[in-house]
Amino acid sequence: MKIFLIVMFFSLNSFASSYYVAKPKSKGTTPATIEAVFELFKSSIAGSNDHSLSNSPGASDYTVQPKILQMGGTVLVIADKIQNNKVIFSTRMKSEDLSDLDTVVNRLFASLEKEENIKTTAKVNNVTEAEEYQSTRRFQATNQWQFAFGPAWGNKLNTSKAGTFFGFGYIWGLDPHFDLKLNLSILNPDDSEDSAYFRSTMLGMNYFFDLNKHSPFITGSVGYISAAADDGSDGSIINDSDDDASGWGVDVGIGYKFFRTSSVNIATSINYSYLFEKTKFSQENPGLTRFIISVYF
Repeated sequence: MKIFLIVMFFSLNSFASSYYVAKPKSKGTTPATIEAVFELFKSSIAGSNDHSLSNSPGASDYTVQPKILQMGGTVLVIADKIQNNKVIFSTRMKSEDLSDLDTVVNRLFASLEKEENIKTTAKVNNVTEAEEYQSTRRFQATNQWQFAFGPAWGNKLNTSKAGTFFGFGYIWGLDPHFDLKLNLSILNPDDSEDSAYFRSTMLGMNYFFDLNKHSPFITGSVGYISAAADDGSDGSIINDSDDDASGWGVDVGIGYKFFRTSSVNIATSINYSYLFEKTKFSQENPGLTRFIISVYF
């Protein structure tokens, strides 16, 4: 039994990594802050059950190189994880108050140890004052009206005629990559005697692939669609068809938005809408393909 425990002890320690802490590099920082960061890193490693602190870089598995930048009352601590004279991972964190330095250094070592983003090291009891402040700040959504139009072609509407699509909507820019949108769209084929139609009210999102002035995007929406296939009825002022259907549907598309840095934007996209319900008589699921030109203001 004793032999087993001894073997287990040495096996567990064989997986432990040793760290050497280099003297912090600094710019605009007081000697007291430099010494505090140096000692806190050593203490954080020495207090770990999984790792050991080495007094020699040649005898350690990794070297931790702290860097400290003082910017007014804010201290930015950068930590590099070095192996064989090569930086294999780097992380950074700000301290708005010197009393947070202990928390910051512990978080930085946890980030270096697991080679994960500093945000993943946050727990309910180790959040800094800067992070508390950030959690109360929110991205201010941009608000825009949208007017859209373009040619559209119905699918399963019992007509080969194209029409002019019109759409109206409102956009909330949740962050630089995502928009939330609410849209109303209407299509009646160009022939005044054609009783086919396709109308929708949908809520969805746009996702932009980059943050450039002009950016490609994909879009998706879900909502209520009302549609009807042409039943050959003669024209009236209101051309409605008895071969209709209404219910839930989806819309997907891909497009390109221009002048995103301006308060007025334009975009082009190709979209397809699909109604999950079948029409009464023809028992088809109506769809709509659109080439859309949108103006946002």
